[in-house]
Amino acid sequence: MTHHYPDLTLPYERHYLGQYQGQAKDSFFELPQANEAAKTWLWIDEIVNNNDELLQGIHSPHEYSGYDLHVRKQPVITKFTHHDHIIIPDLDCEMDGEQTLSMIIYPDFIWTRRSQHIKGIDELLNTDAFKERARQHQTTAYVFVGILRVMLEGLNAQLLRNEHQTYALEDLFLQRKEGKRPRFEQKNELKDDPLKEFAHLPNAKKLVELRIHIAWLRKQFDAFERLTNALLDPTQGAFHQIQPNILQQEAMPYFQHLADQVQRALTKIQHLRDIHFSLEQLLSAQQAEKTNQTLLRLTWVSVIFLPAVVIAGIFGMNVALFTDPRHVWTTDSQIAFALLLAAITISSAMYFLQQKKYKNS
Repeated sequence: MTHHYPDLTLPYERHYLGQYQGQAKDSFFELPQANEAAKTWLWIDEIVNNNDELLQGIHSPHEYSGYDLHVRKQPVITKFTHHDHIIIPDLDCEMDGEQTLSMIIYPDFIWTRRSQHIKGIDELLNTDAFKERARQHQTTAYVFVGILRVMLEGLNAQLLRNEHQTYALEDLFLQRKEGKRPRFEQKNELKDDPLKEFAHLPNAKKLVELRIHIAWLRKQFDAFERLTNALLDPTQGAFHQIQPNILQQEAMPYFQHLADQVQRALTKIQHLRDIHFSLEQLLSAQQAEKTNQTLLRLTWVSVIFLPAVVIAGIFGMNVALFTDPRHVWTTDSQIAFALLLAAITISSAMYFLQQKKYKNS
């Protein structure tokens, strides 16, 4: 199998982890071609000078991958004959040091590139427990899944934040305090107001913003789900090119756990989407209620003033009380004022009956 390796003459910062010549090391390795049979597996992590150099050579997006880093910001996997190439773009989860990560994966070799330090990966490389467990394996499966889990931590943090925001918005819509929440929904809420960043928006737009955030998270987790499903496929991908028995033993449990983690996140996202749908229905019902109240007020205004308008139309030019110079109180004047009094009385009675009925309902 022909491997692709970093050009060690380039002035990049590099980290190493793996087994070489029967010994576990995390310092500089000779090029694996020097003694291929003596090497078990190796992870070389490069921090390049800038983003322009990050996706160059074998790490660059290929035309037939259908991938444009500036258009579709989600994980993507490109399969080759002997290796897989995964690009995980900036996930925008407000975590320190997150940016694009490019990974070339073989069963016995991982080559990652990034343009700056990524907090989670740096911690992974410096954790003694991780190093010890990683060296006990015969393939890169344990390390590879560990890297993916680091990238998922930012998404899980954003999901937790959106969960707090959703519950806070639910309390706001239902006009209840945190202590009034059903026992099975009570959580240790964040100290700060979860909706602080949406404070300048009306309730309807707060809900829209949250739904957009959840839709974005769903897109990211869907991409990770497709990626893990591709890696779990027992007949495809570089992880099944050599030593299939060892790979099945080492890779499948870790990949399955990663797939389960993604599925749990997707289930939680669906739960939050159900809450958003219910809040949207509640908001629509409140808006419909306000519209009905406005129409009711207009109807009562019409009921009150329409009789007077009718009376004025009929008798306005003919009532002797106003047209006769002597202002004689004649029959037409009596009829007009009787009708006016009856209209006012009926309208008032209907209004009070309606108010009493509304209070009792």
